[in-house]
Amino acid sequence: MRLRLCGLFSFVMLALLGCSSFHSLHQNVKTIDKSFPEYSISISNMSYQSPVVIVQLRSLDPLDVLSVDSTSRSNTLQLSAFDQTHYLLVFEDLDSDFIMQSNEPSQLIDLRNWHDKARANSNSLSVTPPAPSIEIVLAQKDDQFEAPFIGVNFIFKLNIELKKAAIGQITSLTSETFSRNTANIGMWKPAEFIDSKYAGLFFLQAYDPDKIPVLFVHGMNGTGGDFTPIIEQIDTKRYQVWLYNYPSSLSLPFLTKALSEIMKEITQRHSIDSLHLVAHSMGGLIAKGYLNQCSSVKECDFIRSFTSISSPFSGVKSAEMGVKYAPVVMPAWRGLSPNSTVISTLFDVSASEISPPHFLIFGYRLKGALNAESSDGVISLSSQLRPSAQLQAERVIGFDDDHVTILSSPNMHNQLFDFWQKQEIAEAGYLQF
Repeated sequence: MRLRLCGLFSFVMLALLGCSSFHSLHQNVKTIDKSFPEYSISISNMSYQSPVVIVQLRSLDPLDVLSVDSTSRSNTLQLSAFDQTHYLLVFEDLDSDFIMQSNEPSQLIDLRNWHDKARANSNSLSVTPPAPSIEIVLAQKDDQFEAPFIGVNFIFKLNIELKKAAIGQITSLTSETFSRNTANIGMWKPAEFIDSKYAGLFFLQAYDPDKIPVLFVHGMNGTGGDFTPIIEQIDTKRYQVWLYNYPSSLSLPFLTKALSEIMKEITQRHSIDSLHLVAHSMGGLIAKGYLNQCSSVKECDFIRSFTSISSPFSGVKSAEMGVKYAPVVMPAWRGLSPNSTVISTLFDVSASEISPPHFLIFGYRLKGALNAESSDGVISLSSQLRPSAQLQAERVIGFDDDHVTILSSPNMHNQLFDFWQKQEIAEAGYLQF
């Protein structure tokens, strides 16, 4: 892996000087935002005992479903929608069967023109103002518009069509897909990144049912190629490498949703019994968000371990400054702000309920004497070591490395591989028992 200026947010100050880069970002974000509008959802009257199902509809035809989400942990969430999402049907799934019943509290929301009106009323000078807020009030009611959805099983609608994502495409680490130039395109020109087929989940070899997949999720201004030092040390007779590649400037809820849908597609194609999930930096937030989503509907029991490396679980203060002062706001900055919904809901539920064993890896090498806060040179220790993250982690280990060099640490590699093996042995023992 080439050494690079990879400070997760050192680019904030540099970007303030790059007018041409902001112009490109401006145009690209508008394109993405039009195709994938976002909403800030708050739900009233949740019991927290049953999942809440959120159905995106193109029309009031029960067959015209675009996507289905589920949550039981929080009454607030960021929802990534589609330009053709005209309605939201929300109901509390009292018997957890994804079938809407007449006795289940619900609400149907008409979204037509909602997003555009919210933008028109926004006082923000940013090209990416905060997502429109929608309050859902769950209640039992006799609504003629909701009647056609009674008895509909939405479990079969849990997939969305990912037209432009490469899913299971075989490539190599030397591909342009993983170049530094591509990483920069993903940060400043996300629409071009997607159109160029750089986004998706890539394989480094043909799928082998006898090998355990290891799924890597990179961070801000990165690509799957950032994991090259680890990948080069992996036992390829036992493991196969998968790389989630995405444009890193887009919103975290969108990137989390995309990973979730891609994994649904992958698991439909292949029977996966075991998988290790490894994420660096911002990728740890995406991976944890994915685990929260898939665990709530019991769709990722095959994931044997989750390893986060130098992840900002308490957010990044400079991202919040970028939201306040940058002429164009990267959507990712909103989710990375310490007070965002993404950060506040990341560890809402105990690990025993929702997550595979978590190995929390952090770095603590501090460069220079002017840094006021302990960090790895990019992410503060307080953010890497968020108390709720430590409490649910099975293993927590720090390394005397900075934000980039930690990926090349032989000691880290050995600890990582040991963690995988211990989880595999534990699983084998459980199955035998």
